[in-house]
Amino acid sequence: MKNLYITAVLIAGSLAATAQDFIYPVGQNLVETVMSENFQEGLININTPSFEAIQYDWELVSNTFPAAWSYSLCDYGGCEIGIPPTGSMTPITLTEAESGIIGWFKMNLTVGQNSGTGKAELYVYDSNDYSRGDIVSWEYTWDAATASLTINMNDGFTVSPNPVSNQLTITAQGVNTGAIYNGVGQKVRSLEFTNEHTIDVSDLKGGVYIVVLETETGTISERLIVE
Repeated sequence: MKNLYITAVLIAGSLAATAQDFIYPVGQNLVETVMSENFQEGLININTPSFEAIQYDWELVSNTFPAAWSYSLCDYGGCEIGIPPTGSMTPITLTEAESGIIGWFKMNLTVGQNSGTGKAELYVYDSNDYSRGDIVSWEYTWDAATASLTINMNDGFTVSPNPVSNQLTITAQGVNTGAIYNGVGQKVRSLEFTNEHTIDVSDLKGGVYIVVLETETGTISERLIVE
């Protein structure tokens, strides 16, 4: 069984190297230092070069997250505790693709006081063509012992009010760009600011969104509820 698993990993890696036919507008391979023990979220969006009906399937290639960490994987269609060996996203019709619906993954991570480093890799592919796929990954490092001695990248990162219905103010240090994504991974706002950004979100439908900011040292995110 071990030999079969290694063979499967090698095949997936070979295919990923030769059949990169998807677009990843939000980091295909995330490498981040965890700055909070309670929650970390990594968003990866996936779409095709041109509009088409598609269903994304995926399989686990490797997972070295420490056993003491808790995590769940969400995709366009649902969430699973841990990372299952395989999965399928909800099919996207041509009409939905033309309206902006795309595939996506979100990794939710809780590390507590358990220091460590881990990486999870998935091979994501067209359900009708296994060779049409690529590797996506999340790599996290958490040092609980020194976390209190370092500047938390999330310090000063506020999204208020939250929940919000009209004017939203986002405050962060050392951030130049960012975006707000809806529950299906679509970008609904682009953000460009120095330390503070105020926007009108009254036109957004009620629901859960993700505010993602890009910094020099990584990506930070915060959940946002629009009423």
